[in-house]
Amino acid sequence: MDRLRAIHNEAMDLAQMAQIAARQGDADKADKMFLQAFEKEREAAMMAFTDNHPQPGLSILLQSAAHLAVTCKQQREAEKLIGLALSGEAPSEIRQDLRQLLTTLDTSTDGQYETYTIQIPSGDKGILNALNLMLSRLGCSMKKIAVL
Repeated sequence: MDRLRAIHNEAMDLAQMAQIAARQGDADKADKMFLQAFEKEREAAMMAFTDNHPQPGLSILLQSAAHLAVTCKQQREAEKLIGLALSGEAPSEIRQDLRQLLTTLDTSTDGQYETYTIQIPSGDKGILNALNLMLSRLGCSMKKIAVL
């Protein structure tokens, strides 16, 4: 129990430091720290699962690890953690949050990007530039442009 708590606390400290790095504009440092936090929280959650840790503690750890997995763009890991949590007796508010989180995951691409088709008037670079700017502000990008 003490080791489990220590690992969880370390994960939360890393996540907090990652949030600070992100607010300070150091995205690389934030990404690395979020990944470390995810790995620690997943370790704590799996330790709790293996040791049949009582509810709601087990569900909370699995939920936390799943959210960190999503933050780290580890969609498949998030799915696995959500599945474990939902297979048990998680409290209803945690089940609801995890189901909602699961619906936000793009499971069809298995870690790849989605493809959308948009018809743009021939040769209109202004629309392409505006679309690229809008996507970048949303944290997305145009990976491939095809002329149809």
